[in-house]
Amino acid sequence: TIVTATMMIDGRKFEVRYGPNEDFESPADFFSPCHPDWSEPYEAALNFLDEEGVLDNLPLDIHGVLHVAAPFCGSIPELPVLASFLEARFLKNSAVAGVRILGTDIQNWDIKGGYWRQKEKYVMRKYGPRMKLAFRQMDLSCEAPPENA
Repeated sequence: TIVTATMMIDGRKFEVRYGPNEDFESPADFFSPCHPDWSEPYEAALNFLDEEGVLDNLPLDIHGVLHVAAPFCGSIPELPVLASFLEARFLKNSAVAGVRILGTDIQNWDIKGGYWRQKEKYVMRKYGPRMKLAFRQMDLSCEAPPENA
């Protein structure tokens, strides 16, 4: 069964669908959409980097996977924009075998209402095995991120 919920956020209508083959399995998986004041400039910045060729020839690991670091990510509200961009840019028409995103923050935003677990599940559900999102609480002033992040 598919359930549809509609909400208004700052005068904009958002529709959310729950159920099989939808972005969210149930209301427990839901997290709020990114506010347009954040998502629109973020998307513009990603497109600018792409148009300028900055993202051409990024290094891949030995398995052909692109590793993307998101340090100081907080609750990363722009995740749906980032994941959609990465899929379109790197997974649809290139030789990239997969994308792995690692979000790190000094605080555990999962327990602070940042929905880290729901966002990991969202990426897995929406993009399948070729894209993976993981979060880790890390103090980057004391710990180095993984070499390929």
